[in-house]
Amino acid sequence: MDDYHKFNAQKADACVQLPRLLISKRFWQFLSVLLNFVWLSFIEELWFFSQKTLCKKEKQTTRAKRILHLLIGLGPTFIKLGQFLSTRSDILPTELVNELASLQDNVPPFSFALVEQTIKTELSKNISDLFIDFDQKAIASASLGQVHKARLLNGQHVVVKIQRPNLANELYHDIGLMRLIIAANKYVNKLLFSFANERQKINIENHFISWIELSEEFGKTLFKEINYLLEGQNADRMRQVLKQHPDIKIPRIIWKYTTRKILVLEYVGGIKINQVQELQEQGFDTNKIAEKLIGCYLEQFIITGFFHADPHPGNLAIDEYGAIIIYDFGMMGEINENMRKHLFSLVISMVNNDVPKITEALVELKIVHSDANLETISKIIAPFIDYYKGQDLLKLNFDQIEKDLDKALAQNNFRLPTHLAYLIRAGTCLEGIARILKRDFSFIECTKPLLKKWALKEGINQFVKTGQLFDLINLLVKQINTRQKIPVTDKILGSHLLTDNTSNDET
Repeated sequence: MDDYHKFNAQKADACVQLPRLLISKRFWQFLSVLLNFVWLSFIEELWFFSQKTLCKKEKQTTRAKRILHLLIGLGPTFIKLGQFLSTRSDILPTELVNELASLQDNVPPFSFALVEQTIKTELSKNISDLFIDFDQKAIASASLGQVHKARLLNGQHVVVKIQRPNLANELYHDIGLMRLIIAANKYVNKLLFSFANERQKINIENHFISWIELSEEFGKTLFKEINYLLEGQNADRMRQVLKQHPDIKIPRIIWKYTTRKILVLEYVGGIKINQVQELQEQGFDTNKIAEKLIGCYLEQFIITGFFHADPHPGNLAIDEYGAIIIYDFGMMGEINENMRKHLFSLVISMVNNDVPKITEALVELKIVHSDANLETISKIIAPFIDYYKGQDLLKLNFDQIEKDLDKALAQNNFRLPTHLAYLIRAGTCLEGIARILKRDFSFIECTKPLLKKWALKEGINQFVKTGQLFDLINLLVKQINTRQKIPVTDKILGSHLLTDNTSNDET
């Protein structure tokens, strides 16, 4: 089987069979870091026991930081694992999720000699036969590859993404070690709970299966990311999705020089999107940038269902004309039509400040269990409506929210479906960037132009299908109360619906 075609869990397991394991340098390094972690954890737990005044949250935060340092110590694959798990707030404590979200995928670059060797192997030519200039110093280096600036023979400036040598084998070995730890944990628990009742034994087995499935999901995700042909196809598809947005730029792939291990694309430079002071000094309106960014991604989420799933500040920039540049299409997400319908229902319910319908949409999206205590869920949701209207986060009553959230979690009301994990990750990144660009950013106001566009594109039938016709009329009535009478034909077409009062720009 082609290493770059599909992740093979059996191959990962074969990498950690006993004969191969004992002679593996990586295994002994892994074991050393892990044993050090266990020892320090034991010492720290003894200290916790002696400190009666420490609250549960402080202990959880300290444990989370310890796990963060463990993943960093275990190396690049485990840093990627941490980033992957940072979306899984349904199975991990909040404190750990917060720590994992801070993981930065920065590792030292590999040698230029290996860069030359990879290019020669993949393209059957020397660097000098392909490029006029090729910077030996990488401008970025991560766990899966690194990036160099270069210039083609025709003078075009490009960036060249080179995959780390022997990467597939290293990933298989590390994922095999992860799966070995999961299996070992299962047998230890079975030993410790050998006298447990049947229900507890079933829980242990289910827990094991969940983590094994998660390891397979992680493996599949990584092996998609290391196929640079797929990343190039994703970039081309996203450019097609956003073709109606001239103010969004996707660097073009130079297919002639692109393989599964090398990605060559046009160089499109800009200012990082979180460099607010520099953007303002250049005369850019960061408020409009925030609105344009969120509008662009909401359209991906709701209208097309194909979206860029890794919109952190390193992957977003602003060019000299104010266009948003999106980089790195290794991590993408897709949402089917049914899920998009429920997502749309969630958004329009938020705009309408309708907490019960927000809760209903969360149930339909399978984020909230159908048998959950909806009154508790509603109490958690209500304060955040003001936040998404632009209220400062610090003004929310987090003491009460935390009590309600703890209650909901204790009742197992929440879960995170696998197919929505990337959506949550992307949404969290975007919301953070928007708040950097505009402190009182209003998700609600930013959403209105998109809903208007949806109405124009899909027509009234779509609102009937999604069960949102009454909500749309409700919004229309609210606007009639504050504006001049709107023609009936425009009501149906949606051309006056949900007008953004804060800006004349449309997404």
